Amino acid sequence: MLSLLYHNIQNNENFPEATCFPGRKVPVPYVFVADAAFALSDRIMNPYPGVPPYGSQQRIFICHVPEL
Repeated sequence: MLSLLYHNIQNNENFPEATCFPGRKVPVPYVFVADAAFALSDRIMNPYPGVPPYGSQQRIFICHVPEL
């Protein structure tokens, strides 16, 4: 049996509309950041796996996420 949360995510129910960041014109959807236990979808993203090399774009992104 699938959870109600999974059902709502798959059917895009009760999600706010995508919004634009200040100064931007492209709307960005709301998403969940989950671990590898959850399958990727339009509403579920996984962080980069493992530890990226020092100075890489992935590491820079991970370091700045807590500041958002």
